[in-house]
Amino acid sequence: MSISKCIVRLKDCHNTEHSFEVYAESLYEAVVRGLNRLQDVGWESDTNETIKRVEVEIHQEPTRHIVDVPKLLKWIEEKSAYPAQETRKAKLRELLGTQQDQGMDRASEHRLSVPLTHCFPMALTPLEPSAMATTTTAT
Repeated sequence: MSISKCIVRLKDCHNTEHSFEVYAESLYEAVVRGLNRLQDVGWESDTNETIKRVEVEIHQEPTRHIVDVPKLLKWIEEKSAYPAQETRKAKLRELLGTQQDQGMDRASEHRLSVPLTHCFPMALTPLEPSAMATTTTAT
């Protein structure tokens, strides 16, 4: 897991917002680090209030993906041995308007009719570790 910059915010009983910048690997770690920062700065409640809710804003480094579309379409067409991966592929087939079970090879037909400027809805993480996608992190 990567470490992300997080802004942890909360409001006290006087409706004053407090925010802290922390670095954490998970949402829950960010919450605990933010609460610890409250103690570090000496925050005290004059009404013995209990903190019930915090807001966490996660800032991640931009990630750029370069996807080979023909390889992606071929991968989507192939049957998967793993149920979770097959579910993702079925959703992508639906988005493309193709079905693996159809008699004709609609994915190949679709491959020819998709303009290069067409944007495929994709997750922010690669679907499968392979040569299909190249990931870089901007600095």
